[in-house]
Amino acid sequence: MKQKILITLFTLLITVISFTNSLENEKWIEDLNYLKTELPKLHKNLFYKISEKEFNSYIDELSSNINKMNNKDVLLSLDILFTKIGDAHTGISYSYSNEFDSFYPFDIMEFEEGFIVVDSSKEYEDIIGSKLIAINGFSIDYIKNQLSKIIPHENEAALIKALPQNIIFPDKLKYLNIIENKDKTFFLFEKNGELILKKILSEKISNRKNIQYSIIKYKPNFLNKYNNSFFDYIYFEDSKIMYFVYNQCYSVEVYDKYPDPRINREQLPSFEKIVGNMLDIIQENDVEKFVIDMRNNPGGSSSMGTNLAKIIGDFDKLKDNVYVVIGRRTFSSAIINTLDFKKYANAKIIGVATSGKPNHFGEIKSFELPNTKYKIFYSTKYFKFLNDDPDSIYPDIEIKMSLNDFLNGEDTIFKFIKNN
Repeated sequence: MKQKILITLFTLLITVISFTNSLENEKWIEDLNYLKTELPKLHKNLFYKISEKEFNSYIDELSSNINKMNNKDVLLSLDILFTKIGDAHTGISYSYSNEFDSFYPFDIMEFEEGFIVVDSSKEYEDIIGSKLIAINGFSIDYIKNQLSKIIPHENEAALIKALPQNIIFPDKLKYLNIIENKDKTFFLFEKNGELILKKILSEKISNRKNIQYSIIKYKPNFLNKYNNSFFDYIYFEDSKIMYFVYNQCYSVEVYDKYPDPRINREQLPSFEKIVGNMLDIIQENDVEKFVIDMRNNPGGSSSMGTNLAKIIGDFDKLKDNVYVVIGRRTFSSAIINTLDFKKYANAKIIGVATSGKPNHFGEIKSFELPNTKYKIFYSTKYFKFLNDDPDSIYPDIEIKMSLNDFLNGEDTIFKFIKNN
């Protein structure tokens, strides 16, 4: 009798699970059909790279296979679709920490020398400062190429930018057939000329706050204090350089023109006030070089930067001594402003290639999938600034941050500008 009750309960449990999964699958199928209908109507030109037939067929096939997939598989499959669309501003938004339950407890950064480990859990602190060479025998270049399947991008720089934040998630590596088991993953590093093969175990995302980390020992450089600033300036009187840190194309003036209820106006800086003070210093002092640093600028409203480029271009004493610093995070309106400084101030572009491209889709809007509530971002306008169509802004002078400069509190690019 007892055995019969257990069998009945087990059968009931399986039925409930199957019913729940069936409901979830139906929700996804409805959402995929909604995406199939709405996105082509809303996007400026969805089929400029992918054909309508290919788009519809992909969604139909995904819907037909939905009962074989978990939530992560569906999201990554949609990432593939958005990668095929080819517009870096169009995609699905989801939080890694909510959707992926485990990660490898270390972080890497791009330097001139390669991808260097800058922090890790205490258990693996011997790899800090080492260069990542391979994962399970697959080279970084191979992994980058595999990631190109699930990361909407328009150029190589976007993949380089995305690599550090993606390779620490075993679910993504497994989906791309780089690993088979998240706890049988071997990482190959190089440090001081010696190779280190390290088996690294994944940790639960939910346990992330409890993990003790070790961080690479470095001296902060002068830019660190401005990491959270929208924009600000530093006047280096000894070297006669005015340095403008431009991290956000947004200000109280932009807010007043386009109010956003999600943003607290009181916390926004005034572009007119800060730039006005900076221009007074340029006018009244022996400033010989002007630098605008947009390497960490993801965009916003381009009008402020355009006006500043025109003003800087009118200073005769800055002629041929204007520099724009760009990087992997330079994107959208910051791309436009880079071109502005080139056009109006004959600026030299310095740094590394941008993840955004000059001619690009933009002016993003969004909608929610009705059941799963994931947000879909899409472009409503196409910006054409150049007659040709390069995939990135490439610097006139390519300079990457060197590991040695980073550790010693120096900025490689500023050091170059100061000495040339």
